[in-house]
Amino acid sequence: MKDCQSRLSDLSKQKTELNEEKADLNKDYETYLQEKSDLRARIVTMHEELESIQPVAGHCRADNCLKLGFPQAALDDFTNIAGEVYLAMAGPGKLKTALKWTAYKFNPSKLEKHFNKHQHKWKNGEITSLSEYQAKAEKLLNSNIGGDVKGFTNKDGWLFKYNSRTNEFSVAKPDGTIETLFKPDRGINYWYDQVKKYE
Repeated sequence: MKDCQSRLSDLSKQKTELNEEKADLNKDYETYLQEKSDLRARIVTMHEELESIQPVAGHCRADNCLKLGFPQAALDDFTNIAGEVYLAMAGPGKLKTALKWTAYKFNPSKLEKHFNKHQHKWKNGEITSLSEYQAKAEKLLNSNIGGDVKGFTNKDGWLFKYNSRTNEFSVAKPDGTIETLFKPDRGINYWYDQVKKYE
C-alpha cells in the first residue's frame, strides 16, 4: 500500500512538472509569435525605406558622400540591422547553408529558475553552476543531428534536440536563445511526444 502511495505521489509530481514545462513553453511560444509579427512589420518598413533610396549613377559610395545625400556608414548600419532581422525571422531551419546557426545564450529570465529546478537530475556533481548548465545546453543544441542526438526545427524556427544516451532535452528559439535543458522522467517517450506535438 505504501509503495502504491509513493508511486502515485511520484507520478503526481512528474505530472505537475510536465504541466509547468508545458505552460512555460506555451507562454514563450506566444511571446515569440508576437515578436515575429513585430519583426515582419519592421522588415516591411525597412524594405520600403530601402526602395526609396535612389543611388546616383556613376558616383562614388565613399563615407559622407554629399552628392549621395547620406553617409555610407549609416547605410551599412541600416543594412546590418535588416540582415539581423532577417536571420532572426528565418530561424535555424531556414538559414542558407553558408551561415551557421548557433545557440549562444540562455533566456536570462529562466536560467536560474531552470537550473534550480533541474540541476539535481545530473548526478556526481556533473553540473554545479549556472555556467555549466548553460554550456551543457549549448553543447547539445549545437551538436549535429545523428546517432544519439535527435532533433528537428518546427515551422516557426524553434529548435528541439534530444540526446538519447544522456537523456538530455533542450529547446532554443530561432534567434539562438536557449529556453530550457532537462532530463525528462519519461526519457525517449517524452521526446516522441514532442515530435508528435511540435514537428
